[in-house]
Amino acid sequence: MEWRVRTPGQRGRRTAWLACTVALACVPIPALGVETVTRAEVQEWLESGRDVEPQFAPGDVLEVGDVEKIRPFVAPGQFSEFQFPAVRLEITEAGDYSPHPVYQNATLQYGGQTSLDEDGSLLNYVAGQPFSNDKLDAADPAQAGFMGAWNSNFRWQHYGQRVIRAQTLFLEEGDGRASDFSQFPPGMIDGGGTLERSVEIGWIRTYMNHLPQLADTGYGFEFSTAKGATFKELTEYYAPFEFRGQKLMVERPLDPHEDDTINAYLPGERKVRRLSAKEKADTWLGSEITFDDFYGFDGHVLDNTWHYFGRRKVLAVMNSKHAYARHGGPHSRLPEDHWELRETIVIEGKPTLKGHPYSSRLLFLDAQNYQMLVALYFDPEGRLMRGALPIYSWSETTEDNPETNRGAHVSMYKGYAFTNFQTGRTTLTNVLETTYPVAEPKKVRRLYRVDNLTAGR
Repeated sequence: MEWRVRTPGQRGRRTAWLACTVALACVPIPALGVETVTRAEVQEWLESGRDVEPQFAPGDVLEVGDVEKIRPFVAPGQFSEFQFPAVRLEITEAGDYSPHPVYQNATLQYGGQTSLDEDGSLLNYVAGQPFSNDKLDAADPAQAGFMGAWNSNFRWQHYGQRVIRAQTLFLEEGDGRASDFSQFPPGMIDGGGTLERSVEIGWIRTYMNHLPQLADTGYGFEFSTAKGATFKELTEYYAPFEFRGQKLMVERPLDPHEDDTINAYLPGERKVRRLSAKEKADTWLGSEITFDDFYGFDGHVLDNTWHYFGRRKVLAVMNSKHAYARHGGPHSRLPEDHWELRETIVIEGKPTLKGHPYSSRLLFLDAQNYQMLVALYFDPEGRLMRGALPIYSWSETTEDNPETNRGAHVSMYKGYAFTNFQTGRTTLTNVLETTYPVAEPKKVRRLYRVDNLTAGR
């Protein structure tokens, strides 16, 4: 498996948002950093909006005068992102993003036997979705919270995702003047804000077990190094120069009580180092993301206590109309795309790690396929600290490597805006090219050998 850096063709363009700002004589730009939102206020929004009927419909295009219509379906803190003169939301029909039939069949076959142990770990899980939504609704909220977290962990993801190229941008709230974003692909960044720096990476994760498509081999790969693993992943840094050539390999054990195995290759030292898995509360490269934030949480279910808050509808980008994610608005962190109203499963996780930067995280998981649609993170004082808005496309209609992706039945992860509501800083990731390939055992075994970390691309 080879990763190649592709040079963008056409360079960027001046943004429509900036033109609108000039035309409107520099209308004030909202800044999230001045807004304080508490966990109690989010709970009030959560409860009060459950039965609200939307005042918009598929086919509508909402502009600044319509923004109040979406308030019940956009979380506090994130709602202010939509309050600017040139805002434009295209509302589409809620799509069908059902997991692959092989996953659905495994759910029917094994879902009834899966249960929770006393500590919240899984018992008798084989493949498919561990727990039905009806089971969550009927269970004690604490147990149901664990169920929802496990459903997220073992949602359908094919064999895993290969990100051929992704750009991560570190953005500061600007004063109305945008940085020069012409170095990035056309339209990828189409708004204001100040670019602090950017990082370019490739990434691949492959699931090793609990794979319904591998029923003939015991629902997992048969080679020895796959036996005790849930997944393995490899990250390679392409840019900037000081990061170029760094690689990070992670193995997640099947036993949820065990820590990850992490190995890193640092070109300057010309050797592989074993890293501690205890630093999950640390930020990634000084960004607004901790290692415990990807996909809403890092998948270590037992490192949290959980609570289920029922169902809730939110606006989300589930089937992007673009080949790669595009962000705009005053600070270049609002998806410019199709939006649809999705029913979600709402769970809250409270980290048990002493000194963790969050008192809790509130996750809104798509009720059909358990992709994270909204994540809110609260500081130790219960104030909203960070939030994530992801973008997905649908494998069956995508124009991103359709020859590989179609047939996978996956909501393809295409990027996210991860914003610190207290400082206004955003970490923005755009996946420019990705695939969900069929994993071949021989290639998988070779790819995740530690001695390969020192090899060139």
